[in-house]
Amino acid sequence: MAATCHERADCLVTCLCGIFSAALFIAFIVYLVLLNVNAPADMRYYISVDSVSGLDLPPSKDLALDPQFNLTVRLESSRHGRPACMGAGTYLVVSYHCVPLATSASAPEPICVEAKNSSMSMLVVAKGTGVRLPGYMMDSLVADLRSGVQAFNVQFSMYGVQDMASCGFRRVGDVATECGFWNICPRRQDKPTPVPPLIY
Repeated sequence: MAATCHERADCLVTCLCGIFSAALFIAFIVYLVLLNVNAPADMRYYISVDSVSGLDLPPSKDLALDPQFNLTVRLESSRHGRPACMGAGTYLVVSYHCVPLATSASAPEPICVEAKNSSMSMLVVAKGTGVRLPGYMMDSLVADLRSGVQAFNVQFSMYGVQDMASCGFRRVGDVATECGFWNICPRRQDKPTPVPPLIY
């Protein structure tokens, strides 16, 4: 018996639904692949605070500081077959008790590391100008510097990107250790005054 118009219409709708579902599934798979290609885990971040200046001042109320942090950043690729890149616009924020003290300039272009197990290191300068801390926090900062405790958090940041990498509390002079992908300080929308560019 020949199919009726109603039956043919039902068949067409079924076919179209199947095609749409298949296209949606393929699009989802492509999205997952692209997400994986650009996953933060493709890049491992290591950092050390080599030296600090501009903080060796006596405790005082409403004291303005001009700190400078000399940092060593090491990037390692965990991606197979193609480079992993730290995006253009990435910058570093150094904070004390989650109060920003200094930032680096933003990377002017992507910084890429070749295939898996490759690495590269670079020196980065982070500066702050006219940074003011309350008296009680200045007291604790001076005490922490004298005792040599792990006091400074360094965070990789980029406009519009959440939780790039937070390196936890670091002690001046310690060897570089790996950063994680958690944010121990609330995200700030403002960026302190720009400073000289990354030093390669």
